Amino acid sequence: MTRVAREIEDTDKLDTRAPVTSSDELGSLAQSFNRMTDKLERTTREREQFVRELASLNQTLEAKIAERTDELETAVKAQQRLLGDISHEIKSPLARLSMAMGLASRYTDADRARQFARMEHEIETIAALAGELLTLARLDAATVPPKFEMIELREVLREIVDDVSYETPERQPDILFSEMSHPPSLRGNRDLLRRAIENVVRNAIFYTAAGTTVEIALSTEPPHDVVIEVRDQGPGVPDSALPHLFEPFYRVDEARARATGGTGIGLAICQRVVQLHGGWVSARKNHPQGLVVQLTLPAQRSSAANIDDPAQHQFDARAL
Repeated sequence: MTRVAREIEDTDKLDTRAPVTSSDELGSLAQSFNRMTDKLERTTREREQFVRELASLNQTLEAKIAERTDELETAVKAQQRLLGDISHEIKSPLARLSMAMGLASRYTDADRARQFARMEHEIETIAALAGELLTLARLDAATVPPKFEMIELREVLREIVDDVSYETPERQPDILFSEMSHPPSLRGNRDLLRRAIENVVRNAIFYTAAGTTVEIALSTEPPHDVVIEVRDQGPGVPDSALPHLFEPFYRVDEARARATGGTGIGLAICQRVVQLHGGWVSARKNHPQGLVVQLTLPAQRSSAANIDDPAQHQFDARAL
């Protein structure tokens, strides 16, 4: 027993056992010694396993912390960029408004009316930008789902086409609506979806010249997706711009965009709305030229039971 104890002390090998050669008190002592050594060996193995698992968990935690830190840094940079864009977007109409006010104080009544009209236009621009920013903020901050119901998407598309045709009668011949004879019903929020689709359609009309076709197509895609495509034959966008079209304030042509107006948030709102419905939105080049924006929405939602719960109806899309 003395030899075994010294061997354990010198080598830290706990698998060494004392020989049991008798059944007297010394044999009982050797058995007790071996049982103690067994427990020490098991405890040591468990401790080593615990240390390994703890080290592994620590590495995983460090990796998650690093990943989360990167995400936060990216989010902060995106927020700073967004605030910079907002500041830039508001400064321009404010500067023009200030200039128009200064000129109005110097001009005659006839010229003053023109400056007042310009001031009214700039105020409307700022109000539209503020409204779109508020909509985007509410969509990003929504903690409960919007109120969902069964929607006839074909009827929503018809309403959009009728409204756009009425507001821009010169473009009415350019708008083509390709609809299915029996499209599936969609569960969603009618107001939000209408706004999302309308933003895309108006964007296509906005950036194409008269006589250029804009097609709105409704179809299905296996297994249970509803697809809305808005296709135009305008100038299109470079390949490098396609991944950024749904970012707030992103414009392919800054000079043209600022000359023709627009808040630069419509497609970002469209993406948020589609994501709220469990779908996705993408853009690709049309052939031979132009742009295709595709909205893909699930025809059925697995969380329908929660959507029907009145307690979930706190998100009112009409407030947007």
